[in-house]
Amino acid sequence: MQFLNRSLLPILLLCAFNQFSLMTVDPDLWGHIKFGEDAWGQGSLPETDPYSYTAQGAVWVNHEWLTEILFYKIFDLFDSTGILAFKMMIGLFILLLTAREYLRDDPDRPLSKFGPFIALSLLIPILAPGFMPRPHLFTYLFWTLLLFILKFYFSEKENKNETGRGGKAVFLIPLIFLFWINTHGGAIAGLAILGVASSYDLIKSRILFTPLAASGLLSVFATLLNPYGWELWTFFMHSLSQPRNISEWNGIPIWHLHQLPFKIYSLLFVAAWMASKNKWRWDAFIIFPSIYFAFRHQRHIPLAAIAMTPFLCEQAIHWMKQWNERLKIRKLYDDAKIPLMAGLLAFGLAQGSLGFLKNSANQFKLFVDAGVYPIYAARFMKENDLNGNVWNPFDWGEYLIWKLPESKISVDGRFRTVYPDEILSDSIQFMIGGKGWENLPGKYPTDYILVRKSDGTDLRMKRMKDWTPIYEDLISVLYVNSNPENPKWKELKSRKLMQNRNTPSFYFP
Repeated sequence: MQFLNRSLLPILLLCAFNQFSLMTVDPDLWGHIKFGEDAWGQGSLPETDPYSYTAQGAVWVNHEWLTEILFYKIFDLFDSTGILAFKMMIGLFILLLTAREYLRDDPDRPLSKFGPFIALSLLIPILAPGFMPRPHLFTYLFWTLLLFILKFYFSEKENKNETGRGGKAVFLIPLIFLFWINTHGGAIAGLAILGVASSYDLIKSRILFTPLAASGLLSVFATLLNPYGWELWTFFMHSLSQPRNISEWNGIPIWHLHQLPFKIYSLLFVAAWMASKNKWRWDAFIIFPSIYFAFRHQRHIPLAAIAMTPFLCEQAIHWMKQWNERLKIRKLYDDAKIPLMAGLLAFGLAQGSLGFLKNSANQFKLFVDAGVYPIYAARFMKENDLNGNVWNPFDWGEYLIWKLPESKISVDGRFRTVYPDEILSDSIQFMIGGKGWENLPGKYPTDYILVRKSDGTDLRMKRMKDWTPIYEDLISVLYVNSNPENPKWKELKSRKLMQNRNTPSFYFP
């Protein structure tokens, strides 16, 4: 029994290693590293955008600057293997921090760990899709740390522990927010739950001030310690009040199998909450809003799942104790101990092996899918010195910033941190063929249009005069402005374009 109990945490970590081994690249990773490199080299953040031609000179509010410098330094020292290892370490640390209390040895309740083990096993596939190399990782990390400190604080108060360690621990929270606000905008969600927890504490304590409330005020001031000061808050207020035409900001359809693991996890939490005797404790006021916002915006799913897990683990321990008394689970376990132990260990080893094979197949590097990114088109443009202003799909922008440093792009994943709403709207209207779409590239000084075939734009482009295709592959078509007065078109007509038939590397970058 002791050997199996001690094996549960390693088995969980092996499962996480396998499922967090997403080798694919986030569309913005090229930009994050490039922006970090430029900021590091210049010793300052650019005040205006230097990478696009549609918004050139627009104010750039880069609230992820610290993450980008960190990503750049990791990539500079360890290539994409370092980025892969870094995001894996964050994922495993979050799991360890969440699991440590519930998977400890308990000689009085040797079977109590199996309930939390199941809950944590369900958590991993919910978190896994979010573990792409992107600044959101820091929100997952700091969210977990914040909840951990809050749980420590409230547990000490409820148990009337007089050590005061919980009251001291909350003064680490402002330090968390100092880093959080400079790595990712998810700090706003952190301040929201801190405000809820502080309000609960004040009402419950029936006093005007508590250590947690003081820490909350200091945390608000800590968020002002960023390169933009209070103007960053102005940006967040405007940005969050506007709709986003991005898939991860879409809601979760209720009557559909989409995001089924998260829906099951949420139902388990509701069942655990209904069965709990202490329903209205502090974390219930955080978990229910987290679930609500996760159903409204899919990007919040990992945050809601992390928030639910401690409650589920505690209730699972309670259920295991009850079932052991009623159903004599200990006796059932003793009868099936060896096959259960063998099955769990085999499962853990299989998960670890699959994770290793996935990583080794890609030489422990990040993989760039040629069916997703315009690898061949960008190489064609670079080798033929086709530099200029390139109208591009939204999620190809930062790839092109990296690959075509002498050109400028129309839009990229920085979204409202750079681009006015008019430019974002024009990009979407062109992609979907909205009213007047054919006139939008001409609204800006566009030299080339790189379209994605799956959008259907190339079919519409065939009807446009003054735009001629000069390159095509399985996923993209490149058009040039063929107006007779265009000097780039005159130059292209006078020379032959090269076509490289060699297979490029598919490893990042």
